[in-house]
Amino acid sequence: MEQLLDNLYESYILQPNLHKGFALFTMGLPASGKTTHSKKALIELGINPSNIIHLDPDDILEELRKYMKTSDLSTLNKQSIILSSKLYNKIITSDEQYSIIYYGTGKSWSSYQTMINKAKNKGYTTGLINVKLDLETAISRNTKRGINGGRSVGREIISNIDSKLYTPNMNSKTPKKYLGKTNYQILSSLVNFVYDIDTSENSTTVLKAKGKLLSNRKLLSNRKLLSNRKLLSNRKLLSNRKLLSNRKLLSNRKLLSKKSRVNKKLKSKTKKFI
Repeated sequence: MEQLLDNLYESYILQPNLHKGFALFTMGLPASGKTTHSKKALIELGINPSNIIHLDPDDILEELRKYMKTSDLSTLNKQSIILSSKLYNKIITSDEQYSIIYYGTGKSWSSYQTMINKAKNKGYTTGLINVKLDLETAISRNTKRGINGGRSVGREIISNIDSKLYTPNMNSKTPKKYLGKTNYQILSSLVNFVYDIDTSENSTTVLKAKGKLLSNRKLLSNRKLLSNRKLLSNRKLLSNRKLLSNRKLLSNRKLLSKKSRVNKKLKSKTKKFI
């Protein structure tokens, strides 16, 4: 399994021109269009969808299916989550700070909380991409996807995820500050910014940014400004050093010239004396 982990990690980080500094997380029902519509958010952020690591447990599951040579879905699902988590940790802890988008439903706010906090501790800008779709449409799309040979899950699973996403958390194990809040509300409070994308059939696809996205754009602008200032400062420093060096050189030349004139005068006087 470790060999597969290393192979997948290498395949991710060896992609050319990888963007850096963002850790994004999707949220939404199966068949809501998370993969497709997340690209809209990436473009809004100025990130080429080809230049970011796309970590999808469903893709990892397919790799495991070939590696483990089993079709037992329960085993594959469990192992894909474990392997995806290891891959995420390996990518996030890299000094390169590669940008990553993690595709999940958000049904476990605590798991996402752990992942988000790890990214923030490593200096990442974090974002939630919430792809909204009503339950019945999601079930219908999921069925069609299965008929067409795509990934498909049962109605019960989708209903269960829907309940976890939009029903207030009242479990006794839920921290007091999160009691009465939905997964969406909890996760929104943890990240720097949120994109809401409505993909319902009775609604035009809407991409709404909220939270601290503006401040993050400002942050990126400030980082660029600081970088430019640093560059200008370095150029100015080099220029000053060059100027000082030139002045010193001119001063030395002037001094040498003066000494040369003095020496000539001394020689002249010496000759007269002789």
